[in-house]
Amino acid sequence: MNDFCHPRVLHLIGVSFLDDMSPLVVTPFMTNGDLLAFLRDDNNNLRISDLIAFAIEIAEGMQYLATQKFVHRDLAARNCLLDKDNHVKIADFGLSRDVYEKDYCRQEKRSPVPVKWMAPESLEEQKFTTKSDVWSFGVTFWEIITR
Repeated sequence: MNDFCHPRVLHLIGVSFLDDMSPLVVTPFMTNGDLLAFLRDDNNNLRISDLIAFAIEIAEGMQYLATQKFVHRDLAARNCLLDKDNHVKIADFGLSRDVYEKDYCRQEKRSPVPVKWMAPESLEEQKFTTKSDVWSFGVTFWEIITR
């Protein structure tokens, strides 16, 4: 995360540790929270052009991550954050799984995975690539358009 430098990808400011050595990740404050909650809030009067802009910004961030040879593995509206101007930044990178715990399914003894957003090859073979991220982008786009 420290090496990412793109306006659509949340960057790392630093890491701090609690007394018990539990790490805390320090990132910029994203005023409008996660995209999923923002989309579901009926008080947000969104036009179709706003929804398309969210999707375009996510696509730009994911394109950047692909050029960095980084596979996100968990792209979803819940893992995108909005700044004060409602610009999207891709976040998570395995850091906040407990926020929307119901979106994850535990498979046997493995850690929970976001089944609804996973490409077939990821489900069957645990194979994650930029192509499986494209599948997740399609599901994320559906989340945005259907609010």
